[in-house]
Amino acid sequence: QRRAVREFAKGLVQGGTFIVSSPPPESGVSGPNPKNPFHVWELTCEDFTALLEDSFGKGNVELISQKNLLTTGQLLNTYYAVCHKR
Repeated sequence: QRRAVREFAKGLVQGGTFIVSSPPPESGVSGPNPKNPFHVWELTCEDFTALLEDSFGKGNVELISQKNLLTTGQLLNTYYAVCHKR
């Protein structure tokens, strides 16, 4: 993940914005999600922010959290990050 985020930051033009999302881990600890093979590694809010700030710098990452109620009745939380290259 770190390498991918660095490449996104590197390829982004000055003044550009990178938007990315991540579900929080059900366990409350960063790591793999055995229930979803497409989520190789899910991050806590703190780890998600630290990962992005490592490439974009402190003060350049805005974190938004959204709760989604699916038609199945399942409530999901998702983190969205808006990263600025200044």
